Amino acid sequence: MNIAAFDRIVTNLVENALKFSASVTIDSTATPVTISILDDGPGIPEAELQRVLEPFVTLDEARTADETGTGLGLAISNLLVRQAGGRLELSNKPEGGLCARLFFG
Repeated sequence: MNIAAFDRIVTNLVENALKFSASVTIDSTATPVTISILDDGPGIPEAELQRVLEPFVTLDEARTADETGTGLGLAISNLLVRQAGGRLELSNKPEGGLCARLFFG
């Protein structure tokens, strides 16, 4: 994976977390390579976790009038991760918030 693709993936995930949360944490492990972006926002309904990885999908009920978006950030990140042989998984944290986890290798 080139550095520009990696930068785009992480930037998209962090910016998305910051839209809906006051706090974002990034964690990583080396073997296997795993990067987690965790926030304390509202999370995503369980039934929508896979769907939000598709292009142009937004969850309107989670948005406010001053937020804009095309629903492409997560889809682009998912595509770039898969092209690099990895995977992106989204899950809700038990205490609230979302975890976006990248797996490589």
